[in-house]
Amino acid sequence: MNNQLDEITKLKHYFKTIDHEPKTKEYGLRLVEIVTLLWNENEFLKGKIVKADRDFEWLEKKADEWMLKAMEYSQTTE
Repeated sequence: MNNQLDEITKLKHYFKTIDHEPKTKEYGLRLVEIVTLLWNENEFLKGKIVKADRDFEWLEKKADEWMLKAMEYSQTTE
């Protein structure tokens, strides 16, 4: 992932220093900005997915515990 950021930084530097048409520079920098935003959003969402997976595992364990308790309770009340 750090390699991807390095590549984005290199592209940003390239587009800042080129002496071509102003539109090329403008579009290049805008493209780099969009890619950076998307990369950041992707990293944010990856973190949310990891947290959701942990939460799901916790809920699954709790559901199993509650199911066992319910089964035990139903057997003792019969």
